[in-house]
Amino acid sequence: MWKILKFVPSHKLSRVKLGVDAIRDTYYLLKPRAEAYIEAINIYRKGHHDYIDALHYTSALAENILFLTIDYEFIEFLKEHDYKVEGVTITPKELKGLLNRRAKALDFLA
Repeated sequence: MWKILKFVPSHKLSRVKLGVDAIRDTYYLLKPRAEAYIEAINIYRKGHHDYIDALHYTSALAENILFLTIDYEFIEFLKEHDYKVEGVTITPKELKGLLNRRAKALDFLA
């Protein structure tokens, strides 16, 4: 929402509503495990000073779900510190490719 406050003009706020509604209709609430909080602290103390990114990553890791990020520096940080990246983090470009492959597979099955 901070980015929206800075960059989205008033006449386009209906798109924000559309996005928030889509998130609420299709996402589920994730309650991070205690271990995710602790490991996020470890990541922070190793030098990545965005605790929320670290918590999102460790929660995805703990729940075996994908963590969508555009923070390529964070991905490199994770790799440099021997954290699992493959199968945990995904970038928008990778997500687009994944969705395209799934769509083609569904077309094939139809």
